[in-house]
Amino acid sequence: MPDVTTPTREVFRNFPFLMQLIFYVVGFSAIGVFLHGFYRRIQKYRKGRPAGRFNHLGQRFLKAFRIMLTNATVFKRDAYAGAAHWMIF
Repeated sequence: MPDVTTPTREVFRNFPFLMQLIFYVVGFSAIGVFLHGFYRRIQKYRKGRPAGRFNHLGQRFLKAFRIMLTNATVFKRDAYAGAAHWMIF
């Protein structure tokens, strides 16, 4: 049971009922729009096919390790930046 001597404030003090109603309608509408968008995004994701991320694990690991050691993606974009990254490593 809350202590009655604790100072608090009334949440909607001096707000008429219509303003309180508008507040709740807008608030719940915003939540509804969010949930609808979330539902649509989940439906879109479920239409896709499986990515197959767990096939050829050995090959994938070796390729990722090679790219990491050689900084191949950085070299593709900018040779000077790739060389600088390679010298740091």
